[in-house]
Amino acid sequence: MAVSLFGFSLAEIRGHERVMERMVQEQADLLALSVAGVIDAHIDQRQTVLWRVANEEVQSNDLHELAIGLFDAGMAKYEENTKPTDGVTDYAWQTAPQVLGLVEQVRESGLAASTVLEAASSGEWLFIQVEPTDLVDRDTQGAIVYVGASSVTALTPDDLYDSVGSGMTTGLTVVGAFGEPLLSTGTIIDDNETVGKIAVSQIVVPLTGWQVVVRQDWEKLVPPLRRFANSSFVIAAIAVLVSLLSAYFGLRNIVRPLRRLDAATSEIAWGNFEAIREPVGGVAEIEELRTALAVSYTHLTLP
Repeated sequence: MAVSLFGFSLAEIRGHERVMERMVQEQADLLALSVAGVIDAHIDQRQTVLWRVANEEVQSNDLHELAIGLFDAGMAKYEENTKPTDGVTDYAWQTAPQVLGLVEQVRESGLAASTVLEAASSGEWLFIQVEPTDLVDRDTQGAIVYVGASSVTALTPDDLYDSVGSGMTTGLTVVGAFGEPLLSTGTIIDDNETVGKIAVSQIVVPLTGWQVVVRQDWEKLVPPLRRFANSSFVIAAIAVLVSLLSAYFGLRNIVRPLRRLDAATSEIAWGNFEAIREPVGGVAEIEELRTALAVSYTHLTLP
């Protein structure tokens, strides 16, 4: 019985554990998908606004304010490759070789492009979007190019830090197309230390090729006694205890009374018929057997 109880309990706990793993995995998938979707939508919105800034001859104040609000790391207009003009504020990225090279590439191809750049001062990653225009610089005859820069943080959901704050069991990272660590928030979860104990979800941001990676530790969400590994020891201990108790009560109520009954019947062989009349204890069936034997021997001894 103890072995059956042990096996049944392990099966039940393992079943609950698998349900918990599946629920956590679904939660991680949903979070990764949501974050990737928001990033994609924000990038698309900024690209549309930057296109309007670059191509609408008459720009309203609303459009100007919207562009400034969206591109939190600044904007710039390039009439020459090395000469950004009309920037809202002078930023270091405006003269970075990587940005200037991309501006020249867009000017020659006439196609919008983007890249990521790590800000030298803060170490924060910026998303740089470059948009060409049909306008031509009268002095250089080169195409005018507009550039907008956004922090990667600004591209994520507003409540992202509330969802995966330091007190949660979730870690979220955004990795660039070439492996750049663009963003990391929430609990740091080491894959090597928690193999088989975390749910991992990876979703690609279509417009950029970035990956949103969510890691969620399912073990921390399960009470210690419900975890399979811990429960195995607990149930094993309970099973051993049940077995010991069964053995103890079996010895006390069955084995010992049977031994006393056997000794009593041996006494009868020596003519001591009174021995069978003494109660031997134990379960009711043994006492009933002793009574039946006593009655039988009584009949045998009657004259």
